[in-house]
Amino acid sequence: MRTTDDTMRLDAVFAAVIDRLRAIPVIGPRAEAEVLLTTLLGVRRTDLFAAGERRIAPADLQRINVCLARRAAREPLAYILGETEFYGLRFSVNPSVLIPRQETELIVEEALGRLQQIPGEPTVADIGTGSGCIAISIAAHCPRAVVYATEISPEALETARQNSRRHGVEQRLRFVLSDMLETFVADGIPLDVIVCNPPYVTDDEYTRSMPENTFEPQVALTAGDGLRYYRRLACSLGAVLRPGGCLVLELHPGHADRIEALFTERGFTVDRRIPDYPGASWGTVIVRPGAARQPWIP
Repeated sequence: MRTTDDTMRLDAVFAAVIDRLRAIPVIGPRAEAEVLLTTLLGVRRTDLFAAGERRIAPADLQRINVCLARRAAREPLAYILGETEFYGLRFSVNPSVLIPRQETELIVEEALGRLQQIPGEPTVADIGTGSGCIAISIAAHCPRAVVYATEISPEALETARQNSRRHGVEQRLRFVLSDMLETFVADGIPLDVIVCNPPYVTDDEYTRSMPENTFEPQVALTAGDGLRYYRRLACSLGAVLRPGGCLVLELHPGHADRIEALFTERGFTVDRRIPDYPGASWGTVIVRPGAARQPWIP
């Protein structure tokens, strides 16, 4: 894409960006081009198709070229732009936090449904909050919940705190510097719902993964044989989860049965897979047997 003093039509810029991204190559070059241009130029997605005659200034073309050069080095687009969308909200992201994945929205949806059945002010903890996308989405959509957001990384926890301010929920979140469930076990804090997307990429999978993954914090991705953090959750869960409470857990897609067995061996039950059909499980709901609190009726 030229960088002279001339302007370019928006439709020509859109086509050129798609071509540049396809040549890298990236997965979904058109979708990335849409995100890049709507964010950098402040235009709507429909403008890319309906306002193609709009002229793009040389300074904006230069900014686009800089971003494309970074993307050609395989830096994730979310880090280049400094933000991404999750569950209808915009979140600031940086290399101290994992970039939120679309499939994790299923975990949020499930947790919100569970919280609706709990009376009063249910207590929920997001373990390994990263950018805060899970905890903040839950707080934004279930104002009566008491939400803990835990992290082992101070830098990640600060990013989550900044995102909570961005969405006006900081006062309803409790940020905790903690390794997994350790603080809750030590302080005897009971929880109604626990939500967790733990590191689960095996070391072998990481060495064979896309170059973009090397820009993300490895501590938020890898877990030895893939089960390390699931084992730790299974060992600690009984000390903090209330009877009838649940753990909404993102799964390693290839280890679902082995992961669930870690919990059933300790007396927990598997309520359902997420989504609830064969061949595409991204999460599971683990329940502690016992009498749950009576459902909340709004």
